[in-house]
Amino acid sequence: MESEKEVNGNKADDNKGQKDNKKYTPNNKGNGKKFVKKRTEDLSEVIERRNKFLVKFFSLIDLPVRMIGDDNSPAMIYNEEVVLNAYVHNFELRFTDSPISKNVVYTVKLTDNPRFDKNRILQCLSEYKARAVYKVVLKTIPKLYLTGYNFLNKAEKLGRYPVFSSYNPKIYFSEEKAKEIVSELNSDGYQAVCE
Repeated sequence: MESEKEVNGNKADDNKGQKDNKKYTPNNKGNGKKFVKKRTEDLSEVIERRNKFLVKFFSLIDLPVRMIGDDNSPAMIYNEEVVLNAYVHNFELRFTDSPISKNVVYTVKLTDNPRFDKNRILQCLSEYKARAVYKVVLKTIPKLYLTGYNFLNKAEKLGRYPVFSSYNPKIYFSEEKAKEIVSELNSDGYQAVCE
């Protein structure tokens, strides 16, 4: 054997630990360009970036909108009163003519500097009826909303108790469910109502 050692039928390189001077190319034709593998975003990173643009958009047009639910297709709660007749698809915010319709009446491309017509968006909000949302509130001053639940023993989910706050209420999409929660709280000694 010459300068290479053969181990189990494979030739071993005696230059271990030394710098590899080979240039890597995408097509291995030796054109001198180094192959740079582009880092691609995974789906969760894309969704996170898109949702940051969505939050920025609502702050730019000064609309009190809060996103809840699934990050991939969040419900957009306007003024803590209704669900916007809108959905996000890729990097587009699409306003529709009704809560259950996919008939798009206005679209905004979500970018770092989105282009939009605020008057057209306000017209969509006033012209098309949106779906109401419901909240559970205590009969106190100041108003305290049900925001969720906590547990005395989180590991075993024992001793559940309600948590109240003056902002970010837990949203219910059906009045029946909100009234069911009110009934449970009232039977536990709270004075709650559906709003």
